[in-house]
Amino acid sequence: NGDGLEELLNMFEDPSLLPSQSNPADCQGNDSSSEEKSDSAVDISMLSQQRQSTAKNIEDNVVSDPTKHSVIEDACPNWRENVRYALAQTDKQGVQDALNHVALTKARLAAAKKKMLDLFCRQEVVLQLHETSLEESLRHLTSGNKIDTSESLSAISSGDEQE
Repeated sequence: NGDGLEELLNMFEDPSLLPSQSNPADCQGNDSSSEEKSDSAVDISMLSQQRQSTAKNIEDNVVSDPTKHSVIEDACPNWRENVRYALAQTDKQGVQDALNHVALTKARLAAAKKKMLDLFCRQEVVLQLHETSLEESLRHLTSGNKIDTSESLSAISSGDEQE
């Protein structure tokens, strides 16, 4: 049956299982007007020398990894501004609260990822069982001979141990 798939789809309907989409500097680039963006934009020259160096190191780290850079550019076009915005903060408690929120969001994402992987693996095992059963049925219908299913059945049991 499709219970595994239904569980997977239901997971997307439960917002507590997925990370929130709140971003400090309009990561998606579509919620703020250009006037609001220019008021909240943090130019690197607004940072202290030490924070400028930190921003440059973070930005260089992102750019030096093509995969990471591509993902970040797609998901958060304003990522450089976000780095600078975070480094421009002066309220220690506000930064700690934001960091706690990021940690909570990462934990939710990890839980959602684990649940999705578990559901996919479970569904894969069930599909392997159905495939083997249907293949054997087809073989019996077309040949009338009994086929050795030990190899097909071992694929099902080995698929059960995958993670």
